[in-house]
Amino acid sequence: MKLNQPYYVEPRKDRMHLNLDGMWDYGYAEKALDIPEEIKFSYHAHIPDSTFWNLYESGILQHPYKGLNSKNYSWVDEKVWYYRKKFYVDAKLSDHKAVLCFDGIAYYSRIWLNGCLLGEHEGMFGGPFAVVTENLMFGSENELVVEVKACNYGKKQNYDGHNYHGQNREIVPWNIARDRGTSNGDLIVMGIWRSVRIEFLAPFHLARPYLVTMGIDEAVARLSLEMEIIGPELYEFHPFYGTFDETLGYLNAYKKGIKQVYRNIPAKIHIHIEEKETGTAVYDSDDPVRLLDYAKSIRAEDYPESQFFKKEIELANPKLWWPHDMGEPFLYRIVLTFWVNNEICDEISFDYGVRTIRAIFSEGPRVRERWAPFQFVINNRKIFLKGINWMPQDALYRQDEKEYRWSLDLIKNAGIHMVRVWSGGGMPESDAFYRLCDELGIMVWQDHYIANTSHTEGWPQDVLEDQECVNLYRMRNHPSLAVHCGGNEFNAYSTGNAASMFIIERSIQTLDPSRIFYYTTPDKGSAHIYLDMEPTWYRHLYKDLPFVAETGIHSFPNYKSLKNCLCERECTDKIPELTTEEFQKEFPELLNHFTEYVPERVPRMLARASQISDLKAIDLKGLAEATQIASCEYYEILIQALRENYPITTGVLPWVFRRTWTTVGIQLVDGMGEPIAPYYYLKNAYQKVEAHLAFDQITVAPGERLQVPIRVCNEYEEVLNEYNISVKFWSRNMEKLYECCIPAEKADGRIIEWKTGLDWEDCYFFFTIDLKRARQLICRQVYWPKSLKMMENKDVRNEFRKEPQENLRMEKGPWLKEQISLIKGAVLKLEGNAVKRNDQRIKVNIKIKNIGETAAFPVILEFPENGVRGMMQDNYFWLEAGEERTLWVEADISNRISDRLLLSVSSWNAEPQNLII
Repeated sequence: MKLNQPYYVEPRKDRMHLNLDGMWDYGYAEKALDIPEEIKFSYHAHIPDSTFWNLYESGILQHPYKGLNSKNYSWVDEKVWYYRKKFYVDAKLSDHKAVLCFDGIAYYSRIWLNGCLLGEHEGMFGGPFAVVTENLMFGSENELVVEVKACNYGKKQNYDGHNYHGQNREIVPWNIARDRGTSNGDLIVMGIWRSVRIEFLAPFHLARPYLVTMGIDEAVARLSLEMEIIGPELYEFHPFYGTFDETLGYLNAYKKGIKQVYRNIPAKIHIHIEEKETGTAVYDSDDPVRLLDYAKSIRAEDYPESQFFKKEIELANPKLWWPHDMGEPFLYRIVLTFWVNNEICDEISFDYGVRTIRAIFSEGPRVRERWAPFQFVINNRKIFLKGINWMPQDALYRQDEKEYRWSLDLIKNAGIHMVRVWSGGGMPESDAFYRLCDELGIMVWQDHYIANTSHTEGWPQDVLEDQECVNLYRMRNHPSLAVHCGGNEFNAYSTGNAASMFIIERSIQTLDPSRIFYYTTPDKGSAHIYLDMEPTWYRHLYKDLPFVAETGIHSFPNYKSLKNCLCERECTDKIPELTTEEFQKEFPELLNHFTEYVPERVPRMLARASQISDLKAIDLKGLAEATQIASCEYYEILIQALRENYPITTGVLPWVFRRTWTTVGIQLVDGMGEPIAPYYYLKNAYQKVEAHLAFDQITVAPGERLQVPIRVCNEYEEVLNEYNISVKFWSRNMEKLYECCIPAEKADGRIIEWKTGLDWEDCYFFFTIDLKRARQLICRQVYWPKSLKMMENKDVRNEFRKEPQENLRMEKGPWLKEQISLIKGAVLKLEGNAVKRNDQRIKVNIKIKNIGETAAFPVILEFPENGVRGMMQDNYFWLEAGEERTLWVEADISNRISDRLLLSVSSWNAEPQNLII
């Protein structure tokens, strides 16, 4: 029996919900067995988790993310795996319908309960769901056995995870199926990776509620609530009717008419709405329900479906859900209680935020036939979308709520108010993820399943529909969910994707039509930009572009994180040119931790890093730092260039927030969850009110006159009368040459004009711009343009500026770090106070003062000890001579080894200072 079907079962509470997570027994066989009792369940591990993590937890294999250990897992997906769980069921539940629910098994599975084969299932993003009332032994011990096979089982050698030619039937993100195109090809998600549970349902019960905000004004919010009512005669776990019909039977089902006959049984639905935080009730209603008598009704007998309930609700004086930088993400608690025969027979509850999200066209020109609206409007207010792309927290799909909390706190701290869940390696995200996004005021763009292929002809249409619908039912009441998108970088109009696109679109339009829907990205005015060029070109090339859905630059993760994964020799030896065979031979562990080790990506990263440090004699620590600082400039300028173009350009989603494990690649937070340097430059560029210098060029000639506009980004139209802007120009020796102070209200468009020194040959100079409110520093942007002798030649200069050029490789300098390190005179002083502890977090207010005679840059704050990671109010910043800043720093100490907590502060031209907390 095939167990694929599209319906989701909401978790119940208390004794109506039996959680089967926890310790399971498991083992494997060389091939599938008809009688799983033959398996020796020799190993033990926690579920949910992937098979790779199970083997590591059991001590069978070493940590898959360290060194070359991932190579030792090559055999795992060639086996058939069996999992066993024994559990007890209360005898008092025997009068309920028992539904066994798997929220995620990758990829093929068969299920046995108490020796009885229930059926088989394919698809990793939800299911199977099976009624097991007749199979359970109530009041006794039960045994559940699950067979698991990987998506590539039996065809591993020829399996193409990208599915470029349409030969696959498996609906799996290519990045998690031994991806050899951009990763090392060692990792694959398989196993029981999401929760297992049994829900006990009364003969009459509720199912799949859907609440939508239809409209809002100052006095009232108009909500629409729909849900299904399931009676004892109805079997609800079947494929959607019509899926396998080759006739018009389903479409003509009502040609004999409709006659609704109801039971003489009293029933009602009580709707209760309360403020989640306070518990204050804001709405209550009792709505009588007439229960359908299926046997006496004329209602398409061959296609029995649920009874539907609908209610329009007016909520007086609503408190709205807002993205965190626009207001409070206010949440209500919805409780739906079903009474039959004057007894409570079911209850479903969920959190909800009252809000509207829609998209309109931006103010730029329409330039093609297929064009889409990308100006987001939240609760009738327009915004510039400050987003980020999101990969899974873990390459093997570990589902750790504390890790979600840490990452999403980092997102909020950076001023990001939307994450795009990427389909190339991502999933329909977890309940914990959406719950936290609801609480934190972070909107979600959810990609669906197609990624980077024009050929999904081989996908079983019923499996795709099942996976689509199970997750739409599950996610659709979350206020944070804002956008559905068909997927990533695929042709939504190709004939090879036509059937899959139709299923995705019709599923969304049927089950969640209230959300914004895009076919794919890039498309219809959105772009993915990865050109090798200086970031100032974003000002010139994209003036008429509505939306940037991906862009970014590669860098290394933090050195501390790499040390946890690589051998000591690779962490300390000098690194040869990364593109050479010598590097591949001498640094195999580092190569194993590389993403996109391809000719078009590595050289551009090295070119930008060569502007920071001499790469001819550099070690891992230096290369990590150089690539990160180079990325700071890139992210800072590109975001500023796009923001200042609002309302023509209406948003940007840089690639990518966090890596799934410790690897070289585009990232703002590394695989250990530690922010890297460009995270803080993106944070400053995303300030609610932001001021910056709009450089036309950052590579100039000695003696060249600069004319640089000030731009003030204030999309929410904050009152600026308390804001002031200070611009300072600093020489190659970090001496202040120029300063001007301007009220922010009068600053936008003001031109700052200065001439570089004639003797500034092959060096960097500096600009800072401060935005202050009532003398309090809101943010400071730092720039380090370069003055090169080669640019004195007018022909060279004109050719360089005529069109985007590859980033300059500085084999002989100038090198930013060397130049700053030779400038003496900065001295840092550090004090800490007001320690706050919360679970596994410690938050400290610190004072950093530069008591020297020269500015310090970049001032770097870090927790150097293993197992500790930090979130800082600001980092990698410029600190003037005599200046003092008070900042908060927060440490996650959940994995720390030492009892001591050490904070280190340093800069390239000042000695490190340590503070023991």
